[in-house]
Amino acid sequence: MMKNPFRVLIITCWILLGLCCIAKLFGANWFTPAANNKNFIDACNYVETSFWYYIISATFNIITTSIYLMAVLKQNKPDIRWLIPLIIYAILKSIFHTQTVLFFILDIAVIMLGIPLLINHKLWLRIVLGVLINVLFQYISLYLKLDNYKVFGDNVLISLILSIDYVIMLVLFWLYSIRKIEEREVA
Repeated sequence: MMKNPFRVLIITCWILLGLCCIAKLFGANWFTPAANNKNFIDACNYVETSFWYYIISATFNIITTSIYLMAVLKQNKPDIRWLIPLIIYAILKSIFHTQTVLFFILDIAVIMLGIPLLINHKLWLRIVLGVLINVLFQYISLYLKLDNYKVFGDNVLISLILSIDYVIMLVLFWLYSIRKIEEREVA
C-alpha cells in the first residue's frame, strides 16, 4: 500500500513556511496581497459593518474548528457531542465581534483542548500536539504576512483570504488522520 501522501504534503508545507521565514529575515517580501482594488476594499468594509459579518465569521469558525476536531479525534465526520457546543460558541463569538486575548484563551482551553479531552482523553498527547502545531503554524504564517495585513486594516474578509494557508494545513492534517485510520482498518 502506498504511504500516506498527506504526510509528504504537510512536511512540504512546513519546509516552505520555514524557507519563507528565512527569506523574510533577509528582506524578501513575497506576500503583498494583490487586493488593492478600491471596489474590493469597499465590499469588504460593507461586509464588516453588516449582518453578513456575523454569518461569515461564525461559519468560518465552525468549519475550521470542525476540521481541527475531526483531525485530532480521528473522525471522518462531525460528532453531535462537540458540534452543538461549537456552533453556540461560534455564534456568541461572532456576536461579540471581537478577537481578544480572552477569546484566544477560550479557543485553546475550551474548544481545542477541553472538548477533545472530554470526548477521548486517551488521545491527550495527540490533542496537545495538535494545538501546539496549529498555533505555531498560525503564528509563523501571521509573521510572514503581518506587514501587509496592516495595509488593509482589521477586516474579516481580508483575514479569511490571508488565512487560506491555515485552512489548507488543517484540511491536510484531517486528511492525513483519515488516511491513517483507513490504513489501520485495512491492516
